[in-house]
Amino acid sequence: MDADLCDQFIEKLSIQPSTSERKPEVFKCIDQVSNDADNKCEINIFADIIPILGHDCCKNTNFYDWRKQVEPITNAFPLTCESKGEAINFLKIEQVKEERKRKVKEAELEQKLFWKRMQLEECRKSLQEVQEQFDDYKSEVEPLEEPEWFDELLKDD
Repeated sequence: MDADLCDQFIEKLSIQPSTSERKPEVFKCIDQVSNDADNKCEINIFADIIPILGHDCCKNTNFYDWRKQVEPITNAFPLTCESKGEAINFLKIEQVKEERKRKVKEAELEQKLFWKRMQLEECRKSLQEVQEQFDDYKSEVEPLEEPEWFDELLKDD
């Protein structure tokens, strides 16, 4: 099954929990197919999302009752692997995909942070220029040395 299609399916159906009822977590599992001479394994790639999404849509349905109804659906989407090792590798690939998504998101945030830092640096430079202009203006307005006659004028009083 195309991994992108699976990701799109998960994104389209991602629904936030609508009830306060605690639901058990359902993880991707590797089950050895019973009575199979080839030692093939099946991974139900939708086992971790279909029950939870459906339960969130059906507010009045108990999770376990709904799970019984959806069991045939989840069992209809197995991914058959030649061996248990291949199934484990598939799950590792899924973990790598999740890690890559996390890294892409992290890189995007890092890029945003970089631009914010650049904007902040520009603001700091502008503020420094204004401070220098103010200092220049202050030095022009205030005389550097008081004239001699000013001291004499003050002494006479």
